[in-house]
Amino acid sequence: MIPTKRALAGALIAAAIAVTAPSAAAAQLPPELHYELVSPLESEGFDYSRAWLFPDGDRGVIGSELSDVNGVFTVRRTAAGWEKAYRRITSPIVTPLIAPATVAVSEDLARIVTGGVKPGSMLMTPNELALSEPDGSWKTIGGPLQLVDRTADLDRLVVQLSLNADRAELFPDFPGPKTDVFLWQDDGSSDGALTAIGADVARLVTCGAEAPDGDSRRQRQSGVSADARTVVLTSRAGCVDPDTSDPIARHVYLWREGQPTVDLSAPLSGADGDTTVVGHTTDLSAVFIRTALALDPADTNDADDVYRYDVAGGERTRLTGAATDAGGTLRTANVSDDGNRLWFGTDDGADATLWVKTGDQAPSAIETTAGSVGDQPFELNAFEAGSRLPAQATPDGSSIVWTTRVPIDGVGGTAVGYDNGQIFRATVDGELDCLSCAADGAPAEFVDFGDVLQTLQIARRVTSEDGSWVYFQTTTALEPGDDNELNDVYAWHDGVRSLISAGDESVGATMAGVSDGGDVFFKSYAQLLPWIDDDHLKVYAARHGDDLPAPRDPREGCLGDACQGDPAPRMPAPGNLSEGFNGPGDENDTAPPFPANPSMRVARLSKAAQRKLATGRAVTLAITSDTAGRVTATTTFKAGRRWRNAATATRTFTRAGTVRLTLRLSRAARAQLTRRGALRLRVDVVHRQVADPRRLAFVLKPAPTRRGARA
Repeated sequence: MIPTKRALAGALIAAAIAVTAPSAAAAQLPPELHYELVSPLESEGFDYSRAWLFPDGDRGVIGSELSDVNGVFTVRRTAAGWEKAYRRITSPIVTPLIAPATVAVSEDLARIVTGGVKPGSMLMTPNELALSEPDGSWKTIGGPLQLVDRTADLDRLVVQLSLNADRAELFPDFPGPKTDVFLWQDDGSSDGALTAIGADVARLVTCGAEAPDGDSRRQRQSGVSADARTVVLTSRAGCVDPDTSDPIARHVYLWREGQPTVDLSAPLSGADGDTTVVGHTTDLSAVFIRTALALDPADTNDADDVYRYDVAGGERTRLTGAATDAGGTLRTANVSDDGNRLWFGTDDGADATLWVKTGDQAPSAIETTAGSVGDQPFELNAFEAGSRLPAQATPDGSSIVWTTRVPIDGVGGTAVGYDNGQIFRATVDGELDCLSCAADGAPAEFVDFGDVLQTLQIARRVTSEDGSWVYFQTTTALEPGDDNELNDVYAWHDGVRSLISAGDESVGATMAGVSDGGDVFFKSYAQLLPWIDDDHLKVYAARHGDDLPAPRDPREGCLGDACQGDPAPRMPAPGNLSEGFNGPGDENDTAPPFPANPSMRVARLSKAAQRKLATGRAVTLAITSDTAGRVTATTTFKAGRRWRNAATATRTFTRAGTVRLTLRLSRAARAQLTRRGALRLRVDVVHRQVADPRRLAFVLKPAPTRRGARA
């Protein structure tokens, strides 16, 4: 992807987060995750500010936007660790003084499409595309262009005219009509061949064409098939007839190589009107479009609706009629990658409603809340160009996350002075959660999904494929351990929110994307692993699965006969402290050493203690640990579909032993207990130095009253 000025500004801000790094991780990771260093161990003075990774999270490209501007490292995860290889990515057609952008990488990491700036150009956005071959040679694609999508081997690329570029100046010697969207093919010639897509449609030639998501790969719905032989197009908005000056409506088309381009939105009769793309199935067997045109004889409401166009038979089916026929106004919509579920929002002038339609079933209303003039509570648009806050459904549509500035059922909304919103999650089962709200429902500040639109190729994902893991970033301290008042990365899993980045000292973190399996990548100056000893910006993963061995530090040199044949020794794994590690456990340190595997035990609350808690009195929680460190116990209760904070207590172990925390239910929790007659409680205990947190879970019942006494 070609970076924008906003991306460069983001990198500069990230670089200015801090210059001092902590000596160890402060975040209490969920037990399912562990840290990995993805960028090279030896920083060589570089801040690794760019990352471009694949959906599996095992391959990619790491670069430095402000240090080595001309090269990147290709990285690949193996059982022995992350392997890397240096590649120069400044093509001969651009200036070497401006950092080129990694636009695409082949599946085998052998070929890279890069974007650069022509010498003397007044534009600072890299948009002159070229293809780097494994032997160091280059193929010139041209520009000003941006990538829409590509095949896995980069033999075929779909590209389009860059925003604000003059189409008359693009390829002046190009034969035949131009449509602004092109297919580039590696045909064996020195620079490949370009073909205009959709040039058999007069409207596309007159108005120009564009892909539905020029930013590309925000989800798996870029408008391009895997073999780049089928492409969804729209004519450009605001077009007028050059002869009559009459406006020309925007239509949606399907281009298939070797076949006539099909108009998916041609009206049945009468007046014309605009149509836009909502999404499509990843195999492009169906395309979802939005229009007020009556593309179905039963559609008589003159309102916007979402239609499904089945490519094989050419049928158009209206999906949102049950809501719009009843008077609702369609706002935004989002379709799952498999096409089986459509999420959409409507409002009736007073209230807004979130809907989901599954298969052939009628749409189901998930939530209705007070609407708002201007912003809507259910902003589900996945194709908002340049947005850092895209809505995203899981591939099967079983859940969706989105950002809203409007409170939903009184929860969330916009923090005063900030124009971002809060992140909500809904499921087809009717669950609704604000993932970024504080325990009392107060909005967090500067909430977004980080640089996923600027740096990573992993489908711009912010959730795992099954939707059980969701990641975001904020400057608000939402969990214990976040003490730095800087940007930090958080995870939400199964109703539990956790701090992922360090959270302490003077370093923050910038989220950089999520793999299909739910691994999150982020950038930070923190030293999150014992063998890291520099203060440069690094790319980390919080990863599911087995730990990798510690990497060998190349600064140690090599061993063996003439440095050949013998494997180099690896540094100790995190549980074993190296000789050079300066801190608790070092032989020169007089403080008691940490145990190899610190542990913690939490005593269960007896029935008597639970009854005491139900009356509003304080109870004592006993926690035993074999290491020093701060421990926090957070009590939450279930209120409707949400978990709310009921109590928090913190103590510090000065040495191994037992500490006791005092817990008392909040007034809101006691009111919920009285109102409902039962209260589901969780007590989550987190120790800074212990890998595994502990949880007590039980249902609290009201304390029985004595006969004759007032309840």
